[in-house]
Amino acid sequence: MNNLSLLKLWLMCFIFVIILAIFVQFFLLPYIFPSFHAGDGLLKGGDWVYFQKLAVDLSQKIKAQGWSAWELRPSGQAPAGIAGAIYALTVPKPWTLIPLNAALHATASLILLLIISQFTDNRRIALLSILPFVFFPSAMTWFTQIHKDGYFILGALLFIHGWLTFLRIIQEKVRWSEVVQGIFFIYVGVIFVWIVRPYGVQMLQGLDLGVTMVMSIVFIVHFAKKGMHFKRLIISLLIVWMVLITITPFTRGVVDYEMPLLPQGWLKSSWVPDFIENKIYSLSQVREGFRKGYPEAGSNIDTDISFHSVGDIIRYIPRALEIVLFAPFPKDWFGEGVSQWNTVMRRISGFEMTVVYISLGFLFFFIAFYMRNMQMWVAIFFAVGMMLVYGLAITNVGSLYRVRYGFLMILVAFGWAGFGIFWQKVHGKPAGEKNVELLRR
Repeated sequence: MNNLSLLKLWLMCFIFVIILAIFVQFFLLPYIFPSFHAGDGLLKGGDWVYFQKLAVDLSQKIKAQGWSAWELRPSGQAPAGIAGAIYALTVPKPWTLIPLNAALHATASLILLLIISQFTDNRRIALLSILPFVFFPSAMTWFTQIHKDGYFILGALLFIHGWLTFLRIIQEKVRWSEVVQGIFFIYVGVIFVWIVRPYGVQMLQGLDLGVTMVMSIVFIVHFAKKGMHFKRLIISLLIVWMVLITITPFTRGVVDYEMPLLPQGWLKSSWVPDFIENKIYSLSQVREGFRKGYPEAGSNIDTDISFHSVGDIIRYIPRALEIVLFAPFPKDWFGEGVSQWNTVMRRISGFEMTVVYISLGFLFFFIAFYMRNMQMWVAIFFAVGMMLVYGLAITNVGSLYRVRYGFLMILVAFGWAGFGIFWQKVHGKPAGEKNVELLRR
């Protein structure tokens, strides 16, 4: 796709989100579903109501005391800090945030398209692959409201896209400008994630360590087989480790919630390094906070399970993967929620999960076709790895549904790309595949 086509696609998505957000804030909630309306175009019962109050208070403080009173994370909430700055310049109404939210969603859609385009030149297949991400109704809970997910999803996709672009360094004929571009995407992605969820950078860096170690081995093996010059090997090794190390400052941020409830009787493992066990112990703390802090949440799951050792977490991994990939399960799609809105969301999730199930089925075609492509495995590793950490820590399907969205949509996009490639192959048409040989030798 040329730059003009990408710009047109971005504008189409941008305008679509603006129109939909205006409809939701000015017509759907106030007039069609007034029982769901919390005022100012916001939906009842969500974090966005709290963020709106923080943002209004901050904007008033800025007007009274000047811009020195502005803070990025009032009460630890970056969306409120950003909204407060915009409110201080305009009016304290959520509709002033619609262009920003639309830009975030449109840009994230474009980055997902670029990720898919690293595997296929077929425009129809690439566009088909991102349609769920663009149009799933659940995404409206952040691009028509005030939330962290728009920033977080864009940042995570930028980070992964940057890594996939950077991995082209192993090709002798690749331009160094592509490598620099990949590194740029990684850092911009880290910044977006850090703004709203600093702990998310820690998660990405932990996975990045695994990728960096594997890639270092691949580079060395590739050099040993005379597939890479010595100069390119040294530069490649320096860059991958530099990227890993230099994002460390972004892991030291203000967390956006506190989890004071600790599990009782943690059993220390003799075979796990202390710095790793400390991270795992922190994850168990987060789970305890969700487990005991929100006992009446309507979509709680496995709240009877807590972690008291590394072994407990390892044994729970298969169940956590089942939840992050397939929950909410079909039995929950048609049940009644704790509120009318929860019931509506169950119906919406039923539709969306049907699409997800189908796409995950076709994901096997994509994996089979790109089995020996390192880029694909890196993308899946980041996506599944991030979802798994969330699945281990969060005991509420509703919360998981949001935080896993960008990562699950990578798998969904791969699944629909697999369907498109399979369809083209069956009908004897070129699938437009590319990079099949990347890191194959």
